[in-house]
Amino acid sequence: MSNSNSRNTLSDSDILILMCLAPFAVPLVIALVPGWWGTSLTWLVEHKILVAASESPLFTFPGQIGGVDLPRLVIVIAVLLAAVACGFSALRALHDRRIDRRLASGDRL
Repeated sequence: MSNSNSRNTLSDSDILILMCLAPFAVPLVIALVPGWWGTSLTWLVEHKILVAASESPLFTFPGQIGGVDLPRLVIVIAVLLAAVACGFSALRALHDRRIDRRLASGDRL
């Protein structure tokens, strides 16, 4: 059950949004750390998550270590669309909560 009276608790929708975004946010943060860029790309190529640059990928990441081919590009686009959908859902929930809070305090829209 969610508790809309307390600002310090997470609602069920907040937890769901965190669960949706965490698998995408953590690898992104690790990849964006400048010192880990080359190491993370090498690791991704070694574990066949990315295609090696010698295999002529459609898109090559800076550093010429690896890139994505068509099947991986489709997966990347699907993941980005899912992240955008979760983001819009989170913004909508935040907006609805703010309106509910204003209405509960006696404010009129």
